Amino acid sequence: MGKKGFILCNCQGICPSFKKMDIFTVLSDIRREKIFDYVCLHPQLCVGDGEEFLKVLLAGKDTDRLYIAGCDLRCRGVRQVQDGGA
Repeated sequence: MGKKGFILCNCQGICPSFKKMDIFTVLSDIRREKIFDYVCLHPQLCVGDGEEFLKVLLAGKDTDRLYIAGCDLRCRGVRQVQDGGA
């Protein structure tokens, strides 16, 4: 059975939706709940290196489900996120 992962993308910390969040406490709380097999933080999944990160992460096919939490699309623009680039 494959793993279930969680990635928090914090949009370089500049998105207003992350201004008051204690990111490391949130990730630690999620990890302690043992809902996911692994949790990680990425600074900006919607740019090229974010796509490469996901390709490498998923290449081994060890992950069955991947949950990604990120900024409010109104902060980045829906088109920008859909296009996968900044």
